[in-house]
Formats: sequence, C-alpha cells, structure tokens
Amino acid sequence: MAKTLPCFTHFRDNPVIALTDDEVASQTELRDILRRKTYSQGHQYQGEVVRTLLEALFYETLGLYLAHWSSVDNTKEMKRRDALLYNFICIVEENFRTERSVSFYADKLCISPKHLSATIKEASGRTASEWIDSYVILEAKTLLRNTGLTIQEVSTKLNFTNQSFFGKYFKHLTGQSPRAFRSSPQTMSSLNTK
Repeated sequence: MAKTLPCFTHFRDNPVIALTDDEVASQTELRDILRRKTYSQGHQYQGEVVRTLLEALFYETLGLYLAHWSSVDNTKEMKRRDALLYNFICIVEENFRTERSVSFYADKLCISPKHLSATIKEASGRTASEWIDSYVILEAKTLLRNTGLTIQEVSTKLNFTNQSFFGKYFKHLTGQSPRAFRSSPQTMSSLNTK
C-alpha cells in the first residue's frame, strides 16, 4: 500500500494519463471480457469469475498508472503533505498490530498529533486514526476468517488488553461482534471457496 500511495495522491490531483494504442487495446479487451462475463448466464462460480476479472482490471490499470508515475520525477512533484502521508502509512504498516495511538505515530514523525491528523485528513480524506483503525480491522477480519485462531488469540495478536475490549472495538467499527462476523454466511462462503 505505502509503495503505491504517492502514485494515488499524484493521480488524484492529475487523473488523466495518455495511453499508447497497445495500452488502450489491453484495457478494452479486459473490459469486454468483464462485460460478457457480467451479463452472461454462467455457472455457480460466475460471481468469483467477475470479481477476479475486476481485480485483474484494477491491477492492470494500476500498473499503467505506476508506469506513468515512474516516468516522471516523482520526488520533486510529491507535495509535502503527500510525503507525510506516505511516511505515516509506512510506519502504520510496520506498527499497527501493536500501536493504535495517533500520538505514537506523531512522535515517530516528530510532529504533533493535531498536525498529523489535520495533514493526513487533507492529503487522504481520512483521519490518522481512521487509517490506523482500517489496518487493524482488516487484519482482524483476515485473522478471524482465514486462521484457526480463537478470538482471544486474535485479540492478543493485535495487542488488545483483553478479549472484551477487542470485541467492543471490533463491533464499534464493523457493526458486529467478532463471533458474529466469523459465523456470518458471507464469511462462511468465503471460507468454503478458499
């Protein structure tokens, strides 16, 4: 994520890139396949096929953006706020399993928590704590869905003081308890297709 973040912030402000004929043909081909698969009567795995094609289209498009991004001198073009966002995300990726405090990240970046939150919000549209929470919740969901860890073990792995606090945090951010999330039909179907 952090490696592609400067690209995202640059292209958020400069969304148009010029594609070569080959790049246009590749994008058109992927979109045509996606359109056919989306509207055709398929088999029981049709949804998975469409999701996978969407993912392929996303990564193909991201690859084009990154190729265009690397062709410019991105270090000079990166705004100071975007550089701070990039550094913040790098530190979050390294520490979110043990640290959820905005002040921890602000200290690492040698700025005040207030300045960090305001700058991150301006650069990304999300506050620093929303970024941290999103990393923690994504990891928690992954551990709950794809491992045999108990809820207590997931809580410990993510450095919560106890399972109860983890449950409240998870429910506040997702709208359901870890136990309900783990046993939900959507979660069960994703487990069965892996």
